[in-house]
Amino acid sequence: MNISLLTGGAFVLQVVQVGVLFIAAYLARRKLLKQHCLVMRIAVLIQIGAIARVMFPSLLLQLQSQTVDWFYFELLAHALAGLSVIGIWIFINLAFMGVIRWRRRLVWPMRVALGLWLLTFALGAHIYLFTQRL
Repeated sequence: MNISLLTGGAFVLQVVQVGVLFIAAYLARRKLLKQHCLVMRIAVLIQIGAIARVMFPSLLLQLQSQTVDWFYFELLAHALAGLSVIGIWIFINLAFMGVIRWRRRLVWPMRVALGLWLLTFALGAHIYLFTQRL
């Protein structure tokens, strides 16, 4: 399979994911938390699949062929921010289900996750456009 086709598909998926995030935020604002959580669980599971299937192998190829420069650090920042989002989501999910005791509201970690996800998307879009020379 062509890596360019895979990364293009992953990019389209990320654009859809950002739309899903805004739908989830809308549901949360309307206090429809069960629907919000369901949408987020599905979105993050799709995201984990995309990371494992396309993004991680592509990242490894990029890092192996790169000299250490600003683009190398942008790739690392993108990867670390994305993994942080997944970690925060796991924490939020476990706290919401009562597996982890968290006595505060989950709004703050959710907003941090949203901000990091949007930052990760912006970095990923820049990386995609730079590598595809668009």
